[in-house]
Amino acid sequence: MRHIARRLQRALRETDLLGRYGGEEFSALLPGADIETAMEVAERVHAAITAEPIPTEVGPLSVQVSIGVAALDEKTTTLHAMIKRADQAMYTAKESGRNCVAMK
Repeated sequence: MRHIARRLQRALRETDLLGRYGGEEFSALLPGADIETAMEVAERVHAAITAEPIPTEVGPLSVQVSIGVAALDEKTTTLHAMIKRADQAMYTAKESGRNCVAMK
């Protein structure tokens, strides 16, 4: 997980906040980002994680990642609602074949 967290942090902007959200889930808050910027950051994060295998004791491990993106807007006005939409988008990414970015 440390390798993944480091790659995430390097792919995010300096103002972004990264946190572990669950067992194998991370959440990033992108202050001031519109949905287009958030998608660009998500694609950069995806590339940073999947581009190179993670070294392990038993050899390199290829990693796939499903990313959900959401933004505060007129329909989504609270942090809780935005996180829920991002979670739904992540499941959309998983249902679409995994290892991709989806927006809700």
